[in-house]
Amino acid sequence: FHWEGIRRCVKHLTQEMRLKVICVIYENWKGNDNLDYPQMVSGVPKDIRDMCQSIEETPRATGKHQKSADDEMTIKCTYRRNCRMLDNDNYRDWLRVMRNEKMRAWLEHSQERIHMKYYFDSGLG
Repeated sequence: FHWEGIRRCVKHLTQEMRLKVICVIYENWKGNDNLDYPQMVSGVPKDIRDMCQSIEETPRATGKHQKSADDEMTIKCTYRRNCRMLDNDNYRDWLRVMRNEKMRAWLEHSQERIHMKYYFDSGLG
């Protein structure tokens, strides 16, 4: 994991598309930063944090139902704001296991419109 891809994405979303970004990430997330002299960074780098409207840090929980707590947090944040989500997960399992019926129905009805998918192009650096 390298923060540069996230940096470019958030910059594009906020500056080019004029969108507000709410970042959902596991707490104490570690990743490389600085292309010239890579170094391990814990937490969201300040320049990325400054471009985001908020950073929602998901606690790391253990247990079979907690392995994708960040996905649950993403769905909840998106539902509460009725906004788009940018994620590479397909949320198929969440349509079956989500306990909040209203939220599950909303996701089932809205997912095609609100879910923006992505990939990192290794050819762009």
